[in-house]
Amino acid sequence: MSRLVYVPIAMSFAVMALIVANMSFHLNPLPIHDEGAIDHIGMLLYWGQLPLIGLYVLSNLSHLRKIATRLAVLAILFATVTVVVWGENQTAKAAVAERIAANQPMAGGEAALRKEIIPAPDSLTFKGVDKIGWDIYEARFPDHSQEWRIFVTPDGKTAGVTHFDAQGRCWSTEPYECR
Repeated sequence: MSRLVYVPIAMSFAVMALIVANMSFHLNPLPIHDEGAIDHIGMLLYWGQLPLIGLYVLSNLSHLRKIATRLAVLAILFATVTVVVWGENQTAKAAVAERIAANQPMAGGEAALRKEIIPAPDSLTFKGVDKIGWDIYEARFPDHSQEWRIFVTPDGKTAGVTHFDAQGRCWSTEPYECR
């Protein structure tokens, strides 16, 4: 059972590696995200440590003084991961707040959205930035209007598109955008 302590340590390092990989390679380019595969794997690794730590403590109750250093290492790693995740989240929220305050569309957003909308609208008007950093546009057609949202990565790729039709029904490339 004493080797069990290494599993949560490995899990903490795996979460930090996911965070570094995501920040370095923009694996999930959306500014505020919690629904991608990387996010889910990270959450499983992060929260999955707790039952293992608990099992480790329970199996070593008679040797708590012996394992105190290991428990301290586990606590420090868990706290470090918590601070790193919180910091990344705060940075993302601040970036979105700046975009909302500036009320400026992303470079290439309108052009990317025009490729998505079929048939082409008569006009496409930027309306603002939503609470998760996506651009909001109104597409006008001869007989109706639709609200469209788009997120374009810095390298010009479309990361997500959502629209609401005239009846208020939602369609999105992101599974949770239509909640």
